[in-house]
Amino acid sequence: MLAACHRHHSEEVAPLWKAETGERTVIIYMMAENSMDEYTSLDIEEMVATKSEIPDSVHYVIYKDDTDLPIIQYITDSTGLQDYYVFPQDHYSTDSVQMLQNLRFIIDAFPARHYTLVFWSHASGWIPRHKTLGIDNGQNNRFDTGLRMNISELRWTLQQLPHTDMLFFDACFMQNIEIAYELRHVTDWIVGSPAEIPGPGAPYDKIMKGLCDGDAQAVTLAYSAEYPNTRRDLYKGVVLSAIRCSELDNLAQACKEFIPQSFVDRAEVPTHGVQSYCDYYNSETYHFDMGSFFYHLLEEDDYLRWKEAYTAAVPCRPAATRWFARRKSFAVIEDTVHNGAVSMFLPDAVDKPGWNTLFHETEWYHASGWDETGW
Repeated sequence: MLAACHRHHSEEVAPLWKAETGERTVIIYMMAENSMDEYTSLDIEEMVATKSEIPDSVHYVIYKDDTDLPIIQYITDSTGLQDYYVFPQDHYSTDSVQMLQNLRFIIDAFPARHYTLVFWSHASGWIPRHKTLGIDNGQNNRFDTGLRMNISELRWTLQQLPHTDMLFFDACFMQNIEIAYELRHVTDWIVGSPAEIPGPGAPYDKIMKGLCDGDAQAVTLAYSAEYPNTRRDLYKGVVLSAIRCSELDNLAQACKEFIPQSFVDRAEVPTHGVQSYCDYYNSETYHFDMGSFFYHLLEEDDYLRWKEAYTAAVPCRPAATRWFARRKSFAVIEDTVHNGAVSMFLPDAVDKPGWNTLFHETEWYHASGWDETGW
């Protein structure tokens, strides 16, 4: 196995110099050896433009793997953007062992008492062997083919590292309950979108303070407020939320109160009227909104009881009416009142590419009671 993985990662290297231990290290991990390459410089420009908001006690570090050699850079108010280390050869930023080496290298060089970690790339959610997180084509070009990372691999990587205060996915479709539950022990907060993220991604000039403070709700609100405006009007909107991981076990129990009895013996799972986020014109859907689903499933008293657990776990979900989408015919939130801004997988009798079976591999499948339904 080690021999098989060897081509994906380089030998570990020691830090060139080591910074003093800070209050926080913010790591922006850019997996951009794909069609996202064109956006790296724009986002880094936004970061540099607000370097004055980076406190002296915060290390702000960027790992970037685009169509050049992978590089680690850092930003301070006094020096601006500086190169720290250029890797001597290309590697796969999406390989779990290589990612672990890269992040350990950064943490060793820029140690801190707290960590904020941003994953920046393409993504498609939890389903293995789909796109999942990141694409690295290994060819130093912009083609969207190559090595991708499954969530179980990401969890394994993060388990080897210091606990983070916040994971922020600046990538499409990553705010799934399946992903959040899988990662609940490696971070306190998860910020992301259940839908597509516009090409320019986060407005880093607007969210810099939230990143440096480790404030997940501030990041979510500042990001959401930026869409739309005059500069980003083409992209219409973005759906975002912040998940408090300490409440996810309670949310699982709240779901388990209703799921087994509702779908015993593989009873049909109704999706009519439920908000979806990705449908390729209704031919392929596996991102359904949690809030919308349980609102349609439950009677009012049961729904309100379930919603208490949901609100505790997802306390920040700014109102959104639409988002920029290439994979949905009408990217509109039909019911903004009951929309939850976190997606979930729903089993279907037409088992598209074996997704029902893959769902069994998630911890959420067992924790939320789906394993008692026959699905």
